[in-house]
Amino acid sequence: MTPMRQRIGLLLLSSTIAFGLTAAFLWNAAHFGAIHAAPASDKIDPALLEMLADGTAVRFIADLAERVDFQAIAPSTDQHTAVVQTLQETAAASQVTALATLDALAADGDVLAVRPLWIVNSIAATGNMTAVQTIASLPEVALVRPDVVVQEIGPADVLSTTLLATETAVVTGPVASWGIEKINAPAVWHGLGIDGSGVTVAIMDTGVDWQHPDLADNYRGKGADGSIDHSGSWFNAVFPTDTVPVDTLGHGTHVAGTAVGHNGIGVAPGAKWIAVNIADAKGFIWESDVHRGNEWLLAPNGDVSLAPDVVNNSWSSPLPNTRFVDDIAALQAANIQVVFSAGNSGPFSGSIGYPGGYPDVLSVGASDEMDEVAWFSSRGPSSQTSQLKPWLVAPGWQIWSAQPGGGYGLNSGTSMAAPHLTGAIALLLSANPTLTRSEINQILADTAVPIDPPQPNNDSGWGRLDAYTAVSGQVFVGTLTGQLLAAGVPLPNAVVTITTPSGAELPFVTNGNGRFTANLQSGSYTITSKPFGYTQTTLSNIVVSNGQTTTRNLTVNKLPTGQVEGTVRAVNGYAPLANVQIRVVGTPLTVRTDGNGRFNITLPVGTYPLIATKTSYQQQQAEVWLAAGTAVVQNFYLADAPAILLVDSGRWHFSSQAALYSEALTNLNYSFDTWTIGDPFGDLPTLATLTPYDAVIWSSPHDSPGYLGLNNVITDYLGTGGHLFVSGQNVGAYDGGTGSAQVWWHRDLAASFLGKTAVTNTISGSDDSLFAGLSFTLNGGSSSNNQIAPDSAGPQNPIFTEPAFTFADGPAAGLTAGYCTPFRLVYLGFGLEGV
Repeated sequence: MTPMRQRIGLLLLSSTIAFGLTAAFLWNAAHFGAIHAAPASDKIDPALLEMLADGTAVRFIADLAERVDFQAIAPSTDQHTAVVQTLQETAAASQVTALATLDALAADGDVLAVRPLWIVNSIAATGNMTAVQTIASLPEVALVRPDVVVQEIGPADVLSTTLLATETAVVTGPVASWGIEKINAPAVWHGLGIDGSGVTVAIMDTGVDWQHPDLADNYRGKGADGSIDHSGSWFNAVFPTDTVPVDTLGHGTHVAGTAVGHNGIGVAPGAKWIAVNIADAKGFIWESDVHRGNEWLLAPNGDVSLAPDVVNNSWSSPLPNTRFVDDIAALQAANIQVVFSAGNSGPFSGSIGYPGGYPDVLSVGASDEMDEVAWFSSRGPSSQTSQLKPWLVAPGWQIWSAQPGGGYGLNSGTSMAAPHLTGAIALLLSANPTLTRSEINQILADTAVPIDPPQPNNDSGWGRLDAYTAVSGQVFVGTLTGQLLAAGVPLPNAVVTITTPSGAELPFVTNGNGRFTANLQSGSYTITSKPFGYTQTTLSNIVVSNGQTTTRNLTVNKLPTGQVEGTVRAVNGYAPLANVQIRVVGTPLTVRTDGNGRFNITLPVGTYPLIATKTSYQQQQAEVWLAAGTAVVQNFYLADAPAILLVDSGRWHFSSQAALYSEALTNLNYSFDTWTIGDPFGDLPTLATLTPYDAVIWSSPHDSPGYLGLNNVITDYLGTGGHLFVSGQNVGAYDGGTGSAQVWWHRDLAASFLGKTAVTNTISGSDDSLFAGLSFTLNGGSSSNNQIAPDSAGPQNPIFTEPAFTFADGPAAGLTAGYCTPFRLVYLGFGLEGV
């Protein structure tokens, strides 16, 4: 693993994108078998012996040799009950001697705790070497191995954005999460009349805040009369005596909100939810707790009728293992659908997590709002099966959902993608409760939106989840279809809005033939369209009947138009400028000048702002008014300016501040290009990227150039005489901290990192610097409010480096360097977006 990959892994482990691994001591199914006659020492995992060597008691699991063959269970009308009874009876019969032995060892002080697990026919216990050796000597015991941490979930940190409930109460406007819109869930609710009612979703995670305003009403433990009974709707596998749902880490509440939350944050808001906590107070998930949680799900509070229909597992290990094969087989044999996140170890081939990488397990990767696979999303293939992994992807980038305490926040990861899929399965089962696991998988594959052709592939599986198309085929509804026409010519890629009887507005996009098609429950609908440049057309009182197709064409008329034409020239010499971008603000239109600097745009009658931009020139703005049938001449004269590149190093860790830099540059009439680092392994700029530009503005909200392994790119660029402006509150800590070998910092900036300082410090421009007379504070006002602990630094050699800004308590908040060199370098120890 490269140092850069290690650093990025550490950063993500501290954020809610990462569901990091603390796994060890992998166990393979090959350990199971007919080894009754093996000596006790051969049945003890060597790793466990090493853990016991110092005489302490440790957690261990004793696996019984007898296993349940689910294929041998005779089909019945109550398959679920048969599965549970078989598992319980098998464990009860085969664990008698082992449990008695452990009880005796406990009486002698060699065993501190015992937990029989009937779902996998194992016994979890805490004991010393005597206990392990004794239990391993029993002929019915196949293997004794460590009970290990299989996952670590940390609380949300600065890479998650949280909003207090007092600031956002009930979302009453548009759908609150872009992911919900992307998978077309609102069209399922309002167009098909399916919201997940009649389905129970289980959240196997860190717990859930059951009193969150968007989760309280569909918590199954809350009765219609407002009474509360947690007994069959909540289980704490780690602390069984905690009988009231709680989530101290926040992960499970966010996941639950995406799966079933109200007010536009959840996919299946009509479904009921239950929850199991499998994480301890520090976020560690132990194997035995997962077994115990799955065991409870098969029969909540001992009642199989309370079992969920689908279970969301937003956790995975990047290392292959078979620890939970039997759990999942039991859940599936009981007709419970199981969803696992693919993991956050991407973008590398074969990085799929487990259990998502098991055979016959539905795994889901993460996509972003641009319908691209998120860089962190784990990829297939799996080392354990030739089946497609992941099966598909779903939104998992900056997902808005619930947080404990009634708040909301943005989280990223395949942990956020999984509940989108879980909610979609709840919608499918609500529409058709008879669907089997294989049928659901096929529907999801057949209706996924290809986002990385050819499909299928090991990055996005069959494509991106489309809940509306998936559910449409499972309900008896009508169809509303038609063409959008202008003078008899179809208009492709135009939005047709269908208003439902309840007033919900559902957008549909016309295909290449101008046709729109919507599956809708019976009722009276209104359709409207207003493509740019055309009149608005509305058809009302369109009756749709179940089982029938209603066809209504929409005809729009072209609006009266005028033309704006002109030539773009350089102020210096008046030479015509080719390839200048002319953008019509507030419209989808953008054109470029030809080789003679000319442009011509036809627009509907009205007033329009125009912006002309070209690298190495200042941009220029103008406003034109067009009358019908007239042509207006608007020439532009662009002044020379530095060629500027804005590097956005924030997007890959969900902290982009590029919009603020873009706004500032635009307001100053500077043309610029943008390089976005959306993938820290695939989107990194090179020397060839930077060389064409006179100046590079580098926005590093939380990372640094050296953090991404770009030291040589920076030093080589500066060596060509390029100018660099870099801003970020961790740049100095990462690239100038103890042990750092970033040449651009130590040689070119010639700086010393002095440590972190208080965000409350006033910052002033240093005397005799370009910034003299400036004074400001961080956070508040119109800033991004994202500064936590800015860096302070000082010059190594005051001949070459000088303070640009200083904190009120003395140290430099920024430096300038490059005197007597071909380059110039400005460094800010804070994010400029925080001003």
